[in-house]
Order: sequence, then C-alpha cells, then structure tokens
Amino acid sequence: MNDHYTFNDLYQGGSGSVAAVAVFLGIRAFDPFYVPTWAGFFLTLIIVGGLYKYFRAKVSDERFIYDVGIAVAVTVIIGWLFGLISPEEVTAVVPLFGNGAFLVAVWIAAPVSIVFDLMNLESIGGRTLVQRH
Repeated sequence: MNDHYTFNDLYQGGSGSVAAVAVFLGIRAFDPFYVPTWAGFFLTLIIVGGLYKYFRAKVSDERFIYDVGIAVAVTVIIGWLFGLISPEEVTAVVPLFGNGAFLVAVWIAAPVSIVFDLMNLESIGGRTLVQRH
C-alpha cells in the first residue's frame, strides 16, 4: 500500500477543512470569543488525543499529523480573513489556545480533514455521491 502523502491528499484534507469551518467562522466574523489559554490547550490535547485514538487504525501517523496540520492552517487563514484571529496570535501561537473561535473551528476541521483524505473526497458533493452508491 502506497502511504506517501501527496498533493492530492493535501487538496482533499484542505477542502474538507474549508467545508467544515467556513460557515462557522463566517457566522462568528469579527466577533471573536475567548477562553482561558490553559483550558483551550487542555481541551485541545483531549480532543486531538481522542481523534488519534479513533483514527490510528485507519490512517498512518504521518497522514494524521499532516491532516491536523492542514486543518490548523486552513482555520488560521480563514479565521484571519474573517477577523477572528489577529496576526499577533498567529506569530505567538500560544494565544491561539485562548481564542475560542479558533479552537472550535480546529476541533471541527480536523476530523473532517482526516475523513476527506481517508475517503479520497475532494468536495462536499463527493461525500453525497459516495453515500448514494
């Protein structure tokens, strides 16, 4: 089985992340909400750990890391475009764990990114087509 991460895998994970977070971040546009940084970090560890435990039999560690990384990158870009993430938060990284909009968006985007890559989907329409067959 060829398990190398390709540009197509990157595209699939990225399109899944965009599909997952665009609506949520659009609704929250220019109205960020904040949580204590330690709580955001702790909850993120629990959620990513749970995702890893669930998906480890289905995807390699490399794919898991890439897909979660893509979800974070897409969320940062879209969050910045909608005014929910400041450049200072991105460059310092730690304040991102206190940005509630960012955290919820990543928690939504990461599993969708993994599923889109796992099922080789490139669009939301692709998901519907797979379910019909």
